[in-house]
Parts: sequence; C-alpha cells; structure tokens
Amino acid sequence: MRHLVASPPKTFNNYQKQFKQALQDEIQALRKVGGQTTIITDGRRLGKRQGKQIYSFSTDNEIRFPDDTPVDLIHQKKTYPGTLLSVEGFDLLIAIQENIGEQISSARMTTEP
Repeated sequence: MRHLVASPPKTFNNYQKQFKQALQDEIQALRKVGGQTTIITDGRRLGKRQGKQIYSFSTDNEIRFPDDTPVDLIHQKKTYPGTLLSVEGFDLLIAIQENIGEQISSARMTTEP
C-alpha cells in the first residue's frame, strides 16, 4: 500500500480528487502484484458442513487473510473454488464444494488481491 504525503485538501472537491487518485494508484499497484499463491501441505478432509467439504492444511509460511476469504485450491491440475474459513499461524481450514480425497499431500492455494 502506498502512502502519499500531501497537503490537506482545502475544499471537498479537492478532497474527492485526491481520494480518487489514491484509489486509482492502489488499484494499479494491486494489478501489478497480482494475487498470492501459497503451497499448502498435509491436507486432511475433516468432513462436510453446510454442503461443503472441509479440509485442514498446513503451510510453511505464516499467512494473514481474514476468515471467509475466497480462494482457489489447485490440486492435480484442477482448480476448486473455495473459502478460507480460518487461519491460525501455519494451520488453515478451507471449504470447497467437492470431495477431492481424504488425504492431500500438497496443493496450492491462490487468492486474488
């Protein structure tokens, strides 16, 4: 996130212009960086809840996403849209529509900016 130091706006119209420019700058920065891909391992199917398959995974990197973040789970060249239910340190829970097995040795999780 870029932080610009600017003089305070004198009028509401100037404030709107500065705010719009800051939003455009932020959008461009996110488009350059793109989403984030994380390798996840030690997947286990925990069961089914509200029609979704719940999986637990571990990762080597601590990730910081809010609960209910939309994600894509990529496993064996197939993409499964899902939701990141929770993150605690290096452990995460993901809900997807399909049952992709009881044990998942490794997969990738991607998020959009």
